[in-house]
Amino acid sequence: MKFEVISGITIKDKEFKAGTTVTKSDIPKKSFAWLLDQGIIVEITKDYIEKKLQKAVKSDEVKDEEE
Repeated sequence: MKFEVISGITIKDKEFKAGTTVTKSDIPKKSFAWLLDQGIIVEITKDYIEKKLQKAVKSDEVKDEEE
């Protein structure tokens, strides 16, 4: 499984910026569930990708209308 970092975090000596893709092994076990519950990381699923793409398309449509 892969996860996207929503809000930048630093774990030990590693920095994960917003938008970074991480795996469960990148995050310490004791922190993983909490980060997921807080929405700091989210699982990348097919539905998540579709929603993100739809949001990007809507954003582009708004920019086109403004020009």
